[in-house]
Amino acid sequence: MSVVLKLYWDTPLAHAIQGGNRSVCEWCLAKGAERSWGAFDTAYRAGHTELAELLRPPGPIPSSRLAGPLLRKVAHGCDLATLGREWERVLLGVTRAADPADDAEGEGEGPDYDGEPSLQEIKDDALASAIGSPTPDWEAKAEFMAAKGAMLGQSCVHNASKFPGLAAVERLAWLKARGLDPRADMDLFRVAHAGNLEAVRWLLSQGVRSVPEPVQENLAYAAPLPALQLLLEEGVVTPPHRAVRSAMRRGSAGLPLLRWLVERYGEEAYGEPFGAAARNGDARTLRVLRRLGLDWGPPCLGVLAAAVGRELSLPTLRWMVEEGCPLGEEALLKVAVERLEWLKARGLKPLEHMNLVGAACSCNLDGMRWLLAEGVRTLDGIAESDLVIHVPLPAIQLLVEEGVLGPPHQVVRSAINQGRDGLPLLRWLVERYGDEVLDAFAAGYEYEEDFRWGVGDAECCGSADMLRFLLERGAIEVEGPGVWRAVASNGSEADLEWLAEVGWPRPADGEPYKAAARNGDARTLRVLRRLGLDWGPPGLGVLAAAVEHGVSLPTLRWMVEEGCPLGEAAMHKAVAELQKGGSPIQADVLEWLEEQGLQLAVIVDNGV
Repeated sequence: MSVVLKLYWDTPLAHAIQGGNRSVCEWCLAKGAERSWGAFDTAYRAGHTELAELLRPPGPIPSSRLAGPLLRKVAHGCDLATLGREWERVLLGVTRAADPADDAEGEGEGPDYDGEPSLQEIKDDALASAIGSPTPDWEAKAEFMAAKGAMLGQSCVHNASKFPGLAAVERLAWLKARGLDPRADMDLFRVAHAGNLEAVRWLLSQGVRSVPEPVQENLAYAAPLPALQLLLEEGVVTPPHRAVRSAMRRGSAGLPLLRWLVERYGEEAYGEPFGAAARNGDARTLRVLRRLGLDWGPPCLGVLAAAVGRELSLPTLRWMVEEGCPLGEEALLKVAVERLEWLKARGLKPLEHMNLVGAACSCNLDGMRWLLAEGVRTLDGIAESDLVIHVPLPAIQLLVEEGVLGPPHQVVRSAINQGRDGLPLLRWLVERYGDEVLDAFAAGYEYEEDFRWGVGDAECCGSADMLRFLLERGAIEVEGPGVWRAVASNGSEADLEWLAEVGWPRPADGEPYKAAARNGDARTLRVLRRLGLDWGPPGLGVLAAAVEHGVSLPTLRWMVEEGCPLGEAAMHKAVAELQKGGSPIQADVLEWLEEQGLQLAVIVDNGV
């Protein structure tokens, strides 16, 4: 038996292009790699002019869609002579594409199809690339494109701002001399983030002073120390405590900035470093800050509360209070019994500021019992369903037994709605209160005012384990085909097989297939087919959902072979959604769909 090994030479060719290795490129071409415009402009981008000529396909550039990226890369990586030569070729190719003689309508004034860039856009992009070029003749290339009618835009400023030191200033000044105002907030952020002090000073001298608060936060966190010092002293980043918070977020790397801020601003940083250190659980930094002489700040900052919440040791809490840290009522939130007793002995009022939810979420059972003994019974408006999701089982059990959460049959509904994750809680409720806790509201899909669970909850839970548990106890019967869709959404083959085994009514609407298709779950699609479920009507759009969510072409072929309707209207809608979201359809999928008789006007992703 002979095996034919097919190699795709385009990938090694791409690596050879990046390295400028002509001999390897020639070898790949001899083995079957194709000359393409993608390989051609990749070589130009890397500055390999001679290699680009080797890889150029025959004939003119077929469209402005290819001409634009090519000219950008030439303007960025090649010299002026190459840019001039390639410009003439691009101009010829784009002019031919727009020739009225080639236009059946005789108009010839625009691109061949929607979305193709105009000649003006191509020129503008090439000018921006020339300004961002690392070659010594960047200015000559920019002047060349400007002479061809290219217009300056904000992308020119962005590209100029990327350079270090005076190189950025030189380009920014060139732009200003030609009428483009480079004063833009994000350009200041870019050069400051890069630590380019010369460019920062130049932008400040041009009047860049106002920066939005979110940008200030990013500057304070990401800019190198010298650049941030300059921005603070110039009043661009204000107030100083914003920088203090950012210094604390940097950890040990932010210590030089923190020292400078303390020396420069002193009490203007009022309490913020302590709050940040406490929220990080950093006892060492708390002591360093105190040694530097900083003030703790007012009680409303909650420094002690943050330290207690991060479970700093009792000796550290004692030291903080001895050093003058305000107690603050919020220090009573989410703490252990030992700390609660210690704080209560110092005059805090637990009955006014306790947080039972915080103790429950951390499964602090001792703390919960202490809070309950102190009379705290409220859950601060937190929904029962949210508690069942986020609170550990032992804490939920304690809340139910104490009557804070419930009544029990109401908790049953929350447990069922969680599906498999809620099964441990449901088992405990049955063990603790008996099977009568499972008595559902007889009307099925409607609920009583006491929020008993209904059949609809069981059908939507999506868990065969939960359904099996309820069936075994006679709480539900085998009915309701909607269960299949919920279980298919979870993608469990064993659960689907169990539904078939117990004879759960099969739906004819195809919704289980659509649920699996929306998950891109080819395996579940095959399981559903093996179990004999119907695909549903063409209007449901099962195949369209599979295309939209990235199901592979072999699986799509299998679906049609197995009788899945094409659903042309749904397919058009799905493809439109893909294009709207910026995710073009794969070329092989498009070709196959057209073979099935569907005509789709789409943007194609060739996988380049």
